Amino acid sequence: MMLGIEWHQFVCNDEMRRITKQPNFTAIIQSQGLFIFGHVARMDDDADAKMVLTVPPPDNWKRPPGRLHITWLNAF
Repeated sequence: MMLGIEWHQFVCNDEMRRITKQPNFTAIIQSQGLFIFGHVARMDDDADAKMVLTVPPPDNWKRPPGRLHITWLNAF
């Protein structure tokens, strides 16, 4: 007898995570983001990837409508 979830069952996300013992998807994304951020933070100051994180956008630049006002530097 096979235990678990069959393809024809309708299961909500919380129940799926409980059954499969998987962490919350947001937690996975945040941990991977911090992992990559750590690599970039240790790079030389003149590395392109680090400059993308540390150089502010031009004064005339605006976010598209509906976007959050959050950046990598204040997200974590």
